[in-house]
Amino acid sequence: MTREDARSIWQIIKAYGEGKTIEVYSEHYGKWIEPPEPLFNEGEKYRIKPEENYTIEQNCGENRVEGGVLSVSGSVSEKKYRPFKDFNELIETFCEKWEEETGYSWAENPVKLAVPYIWLSHKKVNAKKLITSYDYIPELEEDVVELGDMNYTMKELFELWEFLDGSPVGKLEE
Repeated sequence: MTREDARSIWQIIKAYGEGKTIEVYSEHYGKWIEPPEPLFNEGEKYRIKPEENYTIEQNCGENRVEGGVLSVSGSVSEKKYRPFKDFNELIETFCEKWEEETGYSWAENPVKLAVPYIWLSHKKVNAKKLITSYDYIPELEEDVVELGDMNYTMKELFELWEFLDGSPVGKLEE
């Protein structure tokens, strides 16, 4: 390890000691991941996790996802997202995204006894889950969805999960 490497990693180790979240770049998955406990191995790329502001930045250039920010081609603007109000709003948004991607309209071609299959990707670990059910929980006064064997509120979905294209599991604020 060079002195420059030591100075660089020291700032990250210090931040970890102060309670900041550390990420390591996974060549295997091609993205930054959050290990339960960073090992600080030589040759690995580490960084202090950027604060997630759930904005989409549109810049000229290619699509990329990094630290909760998705950059896509287009004119410069900023878009803000919020958690879905309920499961119906999640379904509506997903169906709109589906129609944009495939041209298939759920509104024009409703399937009476089915909802679309919605797969989500966890932001911190390599996990992809299918929404298998949803329910309204009176004690919480909100909808929850089941991913695998866990239930998540709309706020938890927004904070922990993303659609497979990397976009937030939330509603674009107008």
